[in-house]
Amino acid sequence: MDSEDRDRITGENPTLHHYLKSRKRRTKRTINHVLDENGIMQMGQKEITHIFMEHMTRRYTCITIAERCIQELVSCGTNTIPMAANAALEEPITTEELLTAVRKGKAHKSPDQDGLCNEFYKMTWEVIKKDMLDVMNRMYKHGSETDAQKAAHWYVCPRKPTQEAQMTTGHSHYSMLPTIY
Repeated sequence: MDSEDRDRITGENPTLHHYLKSRKRRTKRTINHVLDENGIMQMGQKEITHIFMEHMTRRYTCITIAERCIQELVSCGTNTIPMAANAALEEPITTEELLTAVRKGKAHKSPDQDGLCNEFYKMTWEVIKKDMLDVMNRMYKHGSETDAQKAAHWYVCPRKPTQEAQMTTGHSHYSMLPTIY
């Protein structure tokens, strides 16, 4: 939040009072002088910046580390899974796994840009489960979506037949599901 906006009520235009208060706050928070390492007061912006840069450079210099320590650190986090578990990860998604994922979805939330909430998947599960399983396994196996899955049709419908309907705010936008041929 900008310091000028902090003291204003929503929708209120800034006044001279807000401007002066904001300048006073900015003046209080600005560093106008600093003592260098010799105890001499520096007041110029360039000198103040230079003193802070020198201080930070001295304080946070590079730390020398032995190559052996880096190799030991890197080798700590490389765990491998057993071959049996690896084989299980290569198996296609089952209907039960997909149904479990659908059931875990939150109510009235859309997991993707298509705008379909979780209730749609739950209510139509018996009808869509085979197609959905095929699509998910195809995406899982190939690691990408088909071009047909990425395409959608947009429809723009006027909300009410008023003068506002001629403006973009007077329309509702709908995304229709992609059609997979």
